[in-house]
Amino acid sequence: MPATDWQWDGDLGHENGYYHEDLRGILPTDPVFDSQFEAMDYNDEIEYGFAVFNISRVTYDYHVDIVLQNENFSVLENVGKFDVSVAPGSRVNLFPADSFRLFDLPPGLFTLKFVLLQGGVYQDVKYVQFRVAESDLMVLNPQGVLIQNAFCRKGPDPVFDDVTAFAAGTELDLVGVNSERTWGKFEALINEITFQCWISLTAVEVTGEENAPVLVSPLLPEPAGPVCVSTLDRSACNEAGGTFVLGTTPFCQCPE
Repeated sequence: MPATDWQWDGDLGHENGYYHEDLRGILPTDPVFDSQFEAMDYNDEIEYGFAVFNISRVTYDYHVDIVLQNENFSVLENVGKFDVSVAPGSRVNLFPADSFRLFDLPPGLFTLKFVLLQGGVYQDVKYVQFRVAESDLMVLNPQGVLIQNAFCRKGPDPVFDDVTAFAAGTELDLVGVNSERTWGKFEALINEITFQCWISLTAVEVTGEENAPVLVSPLLPEPAGPVCVSTLDRSACNEAGGTFVLGTTPFCQCPE
């Protein structure tokens, strides 16, 4: 769910050119310059986009370059390149254009630079800044990435039946861990059905494990009893549900 809409559009009468809309009504903010986010989720993203308004009388093909810069304005990444054709007096909105994940960034101040070109000539440049807090201020929802193929089981032990299997590289949400923190309960979506099952943590690289709650593990399944065959001794025959028959050659009579 979006937390805020952060925009730059000097045409709408905002004297400083940029503003935000608090979509949840809960963010501590400066109404012109700043929007503060409590650390939310491992997968939180910045979703960006733009609009181009052609005020001429000719259709033009525009190119937009979007780059991510650090606080020294060095380019960290070219996050987007887009071509748009805009008719005379028309406005083309491309939102969202794309997104990138905040967790991949180190703490610090960052700038998204939007450059508009037409025919290789600069037409306009806009900047939007944001800051990523120190990682110890972020409350991460635990996540896991499988480092090998693994079964996902009904409980935290190999004796439990497997529910499904996942290939190495699969990303899953970590719901909780067992008391020994050797197995994790993960949430998966398969065929549009959400379910939870257990994977040994030796097969998973986990981020934010310290925030995962300890869960009560299901009881180990009862070991299967002996299969009734005629050669069982008296004790095993009785345990298997058979009747031990005495005679010259004692044997276990199994139920039909």
